[in-house]
Amino acid sequence: MDMAGDLLRRLDALTHDAPGAGAVVLRGGRIAALAVSGVRIAGRPDPVRLGDAWHVGSCTKAMTATLLARLQAQGRVDLGAGLAEALPGIAMHPAFAAMPLRAVLRHEAGIRRDPHWSVFARLRATRAPLVEQRRYIAALALADRPVAEAGYSNLGYILLGAVIEAAMGMPWERALEREVFIPLGMSGAGFGAPSLPAPVGHVAGRRGWHPKPPGPWADNPRLYGPAGRVHLPLADWAQFAAVHLGGGPSGYLSSALMREAHRPGRNGYAAGWGVGRLPDGTPLLRHTGTNTMWFADIRLLPTKGIGVMVVCNAFSAMLRTQVLSVTDDMLAASQTGPDALALRRH
Repeated sequence: MDMAGDLLRRLDALTHDAPGAGAVVLRGGRIAALAVSGVRIAGRPDPVRLGDAWHVGSCTKAMTATLLARLQAQGRVDLGAGLAEALPGIAMHPAFAAMPLRAVLRHEAGIRRDPHWSVFARLRATRAPLVEQRRYIAALALADRPVAEAGYSNLGYILLGAVIEAAMGMPWERALEREVFIPLGMSGAGFGAPSLPAPVGHVAGRRGWHPKPPGPWADNPRLYGPAGRVHLPLADWAQFAAVHLGGGPSGYLSSALMREAHRPGRNGYAAGWGVGRLPDGTPLLRHTGTNTMWFADIRLLPTKGIGVMVVCNAFSAMLRTQVLSVTDDMLAASQTGPDALALRRH
């Protein structure tokens, strides 16, 4: 069976338990297979389509990190500089003042995982500009001493959004469009839950999947953007992944900046990526993403030019395990399969 056919077979099996799913495989930094299966909304006949957008949750973090690398190349930010320099005018605990931005990118700054739910509740209701909301969140995050056990932090990436906004004089969303979406040809990328008629996210209920159509409660608050609010078609995600596989437009990021972006810190995180190795020692970049209504998984092998991304318009613990299994299988198959473009839809 060809790679696209094998991919579609696995997605068909996945959609026995989920409304819709899609996946793309890259070899040599180019699309080798792209397939989708299932429906946009549970209980309705409208099938998912190859050009549909999917919410990728925390996989957005690699895009925020890539934007920061671009700004470093332009001399707008210094990833080795302390937070006091990057966020002038914000009062912060002395331990954070000299903390380099690179530590935040790698989840080793000691910033709590998330803001308290009450903060989100207050900010959902406010009409304050997003730039002000993120600066407020950054001030809250930096007011206290760093936590003793540094770990994965969504709050840290919201803070990085405030850093980007201070450096660019524009919202993170516009900066990401200018420095990532537009130069990489990601014309279908956007923010929050994708608009109809794209697939919608789903939550599990006693009697099956409950759709969550676009609206205020179909995603995290807008201020959360730098940590995980991007949606995009699979082909656009492939354009982004290609950059981290050594491709993309000429001169988009230097090899030195790319190596730095992929270098892990002491917690095993690089800039927007988890870092690991295959059993044979091949370096692996990875990330998963969910807003509890969607699920996405990306794995990249930069030294081999291979990548696999799998998405689903629903989330549960069981579905997460199934998606990760599909990604594992296709990553293994992609290292031996034919190197040819193939598109398949259910």
